[in-house]
Amino acid sequence: RKDIAQSIAQALAIRILCDDLDKRNGASAHSLKEDLCVSIPNVDEPELLLAAIDSTAKQLVTATAGQYVDQDTVSSDFYIRTEGGINIPQLIRDYADEVIKKDIDQADQYYFDFLQYVLEIQQDSYRSGFKIWQHSLEWLDKKSFRLGYIFFGNPNERSTTEPIQQYYIFFCPLFNTINRNDESDEVYFDVAGLSDEFKDVICLYGAAKAKYGSAPTNQKALFSSQIEEYHRKAISLFDKEYADKTKVIYKGDSKTLKSFPLPGEGSTKEMIFRIVAAKVLNKAFNDKFPHYPGFNDLQLPLSKDNYSGTIDAALKKITNPSSPNRNGEAILSGLGLWSGQNIVSEHSKYAESIKNKMKEAGEGSVLNRSEIIYPHYAPANLWYSVDFNIDYQLEFIVLAALAYKGDIEINWSGSKNLAATNIETVLSLTEEDYFTFQHIKQPQGIPIKNLKELFTYLGLPDYTSELEKPETISKIITEAKTKAERVVKTKATVAQGLKCRNVSLLSDADSVSMKTELEALGNMLDGIQSYNSYGKLKAFKFTEQELTTTFKAWHHCDLVDTLQSKAEKFEKMIGYLYTAQSYVVEQEKPLFDEMKTAIDQLPVVLASNKEADIKKYEALLNSLIDRYADYYLNQYTKCRLSKQDDLAKVRILGSEKKRICDIIKDSEFITATEHQNWLNSITSLR
Repeated sequence: RKDIAQSIAQALAIRILCDDLDKRNGASAHSLKEDLCVSIPNVDEPELLLAAIDSTAKQLVTATAGQYVDQDTVSSDFYIRTEGGINIPQLIRDYADEVIKKDIDQADQYYFDFLQYVLEIQQDSYRSGFKIWQHSLEWLDKKSFRLGYIFFGNPNERSTTEPIQQYYIFFCPLFNTINRNDESDEVYFDVAGLSDEFKDVICLYGAAKAKYGSAPTNQKALFSSQIEEYHRKAISLFDKEYADKTKVIYKGDSKTLKSFPLPGEGSTKEMIFRIVAAKVLNKAFNDKFPHYPGFNDLQLPLSKDNYSGTIDAALKKITNPSSPNRNGEAILSGLGLWSGQNIVSEHSKYAESIKNKMKEAGEGSVLNRSEIIYPHYAPANLWYSVDFNIDYQLEFIVLAALAYKGDIEINWSGSKNLAATNIETVLSLTEEDYFTFQHIKQPQGIPIKNLKELFTYLGLPDYTSELEKPETISKIITEAKTKAERVVKTKATVAQGLKCRNVSLLSDADSVSMKTELEALGNMLDGIQSYNSYGKLKAFKFTEQELTTTFKAWHHCDLVDTLQSKAEKFEKMIGYLYTAQSYVVEQEKPLFDEMKTAIDQLPVVLASNKEADIKKYEALLNSLIDRYADYYLNQYTKCRLSKQDDLAKVRILGSEKKRICDIIKDSEFITATEHQNWLNSITSLR
């Protein structure tokens, strides 16, 4: 081969002298084969000879480090370099071919460096020396998020990465063999299908970075420009290929990235991969955490960035339920703690679980923190609920709601505690307080739960944290007195009897029951007015159950008011129709019969007490009233003179013929009675 190399060098020297030296005039491997007439023993095939010439010429380039002989990247012609100096691109090419491509672990590391830039991962890796990052992913069905990791490479380090998290995203190596576990919490993005051109550019990019590190100071700028050039080229190729060539692998099932609905223009690569991973893992999250609450009323899904603020909003809503707070309501609603108007606990399985544990512990016992939450990974403050495996922040919201309702008292070390009477202090707690409490217990002293029910039934805000204020006592007494007066009035109305055209709107049994229940409610309201001091409130005797049972009678007041309104309305309508019927001749069909039938239906409709039947009956009465109005107008038109007819009447009565008739009416040949009848008839017309 040495002779061939010498012949090639001489031929290239002649070629460069055939034109201006800056023209890079050279020769291709094919022209060298034809012009030099080179022969190699035992090589007869033209293709083999061409390959030998090409290989030898490339070795010349490598042997001179591209400083004297080089190959044009466009035409592939070999030529003698006349500019002199170090051939930086060739040094990089040689290093890529001889070092990077032969060390695929190193090649993958340079690919991962490139991928980190493409995905815009700027935070420090989770483990020093490993390309592992903490990550969060939207949980689509719950409008929440899960915590996980992004791994570059194979899952070799999964088992040693703590804490165990809820998902793992793996970006597979470009050069190495891919290994997978295919667990239900793992998603793999396999880019092995990217083109050889892209892989070659990544190797050149890595070689440029490697040579930059060892280059003398006066050459670093040259290598730096090459790094940037290969980096730009790699990005361009990746952008063109990744959607078609990337495979998304989940539990062994492989799909191309582009088969998923991808976000539109302007989306980052990280966003695209994150959205696809969220869609793939959504069902796995549902299966792994079946009791996790959904927050569908949130305007934006929970995320790692807005989580703390949204938790604060929920706690603020607990301290002030009447203040509008959409995010707070959405969190409470997801936990079953919001009725639409008030904080509730009976519809929350999370709250009921705590209350059941308290009941099982027995009167006067405490429920320790270890029975409520457990440390998944204490160094990172990752705690979850024992019963439903929800985040400790959400579990603390449940506890705070129960404290607000007066069901529990939360205690920390020392004298620090949270109960209904100081619920507003929940806003001054730190996030660490949410998992460092010692125990919870039933509240002692003031009957907070009973007083909360009292405020609810009196229609007052929750004043359990302001019981010592005189204005709180005043509001309780004033509202109880107002309601008592209404109860007395309603009871009197029931005693007198509610009737509509002699039809009773209440049965005797209902009347007796109402009077009894209203009597009990009136007595309770009178009793409530006697609690005119803070000291007396501390001994409030009515229990939550007694208040709930007795105040059920309050709806009788609304019912009686409704019945009275209904009676007055139908009294007017039926009275009108009853009078109108007397002006309709019985032969007027079917109006007369329908009016009679509708009037006769009143007792049946009132007895049914069905809103739909009442509305239908009211519509019927209005229809008959309208029809009677049409009938009356028609009859009026028939029986009354128009203006033109009235003028004709005046003309007749003032006519010459009328005067003649008045003169001759007493004649013997005319009957005066006929004249008088005619006169009466015409003058009666109006």
